[in-house]
Amino acid sequence: MTSANTDKRFVPNGTHPNSAFGGASYTPKTLDETTKRNVNMKDARDCINMTEIRTAIDIIDNQIVELIASRSKYVKEAAKFKKDEKAVTDSNRVQKVINSKKELAEKYGASPELIEKIYKLMIYFFINEEMKEWKSK
Repeated sequence: MTSANTDKRFVPNGTHPNSAFGGASYTPKTLDETTKRNVNMKDARDCINMTEIRTAIDIIDNQIVELIASRSKYVKEAAKFKKDEKAVTDSNRVQKVINSKKELAEKYGASPELIEKIYKLMIYFFINEEMKEWKSK
């Protein structure tokens, strides 16, 4: 499918029901494929009604959840490489991650404050999960 729009998004693991947003079916084999393979999706400014807006938001939300699930698997595996509890709660690493994501937020036009709050919540949740995994080994 071709589109005059330059904004493209990926519909993970399936076909989007709204043909205006593309009908390709694709299941990524790697995270890299997930970030590179896209299905046509209108730019937000080109949406003509709330249905198109909500459909696009649903596609994006699906991507976010899929990526968080993928991130969670890596966090779980990271526990086996950590020697002690301090390595699990590495505050220097946490701050570096948060700072780098705030910079990305600025680059992409998102709120750095929102991204900081989301990442802090996510990171501290994952630290608790990783601590459970680390203690169980």
